[in-house]
Amino acid sequence: MLDASDHELMARLRNEDHAAFTGLMQRYQRPLANYFRRVGASTDVEDLVQETFLRVYRYRLKYRPQARFTTFLYTLARNAWFDSLRRKRTQDRVAERVRGEHPPPPRSVVGPTDAPGLDATQALSGLDERLREIVVLTVMQGLSYSEAADILRIPVGTVKSRMFAALHELRRRFHEDK
Repeated sequence: MLDASDHELMARLRNEDHAAFTGLMQRYQRPLANYFRRVGASTDVEDLVQETFLRVYRYRLKYRPQARFTTFLYTLARNAWFDSLRRKRTQDRVAERVRGEHPPPPRSVVGPTDAPGLDATQALSGLDERLREIVVLTVMQGLSYSEAADILRIPVGTVKSRMFAALHELRRRFHEDK
């Protein structure tokens, strides 16, 4: 099962082969969890991974192997992440109306705070969301600029310029931290 390609597993899943679905889950559960942690999900990681796999299952009949499977998978993951953020914002607005006007709670710092030097998770969490997404998809998830562009629905040149900006910002922070 694990030696089958992603496209083969999706073809088998289209025919209701649940072992193929299990194979995809075993192959991509950890990379998806890492993706969600790196883009800023802290408490909802497992829920987001599960939602992504539900979306894979729902789209099994529409899936066409035109690009790498990971492009399809991370597009679904990104959409699940943004849907989660929208739900959270809506819940926060409703809760704020109920509570009345209160200052927002302080943001917690992700990662170890007593470690010397610059923590990668902390550095990533400080980047603008558009820049963080590029670093996570290309550097940490190993996707090409072209694949990241497809997932984000932006030109490859934009991916490159955002990567340049992200690296510039990370270097600046690293030198400030020394």
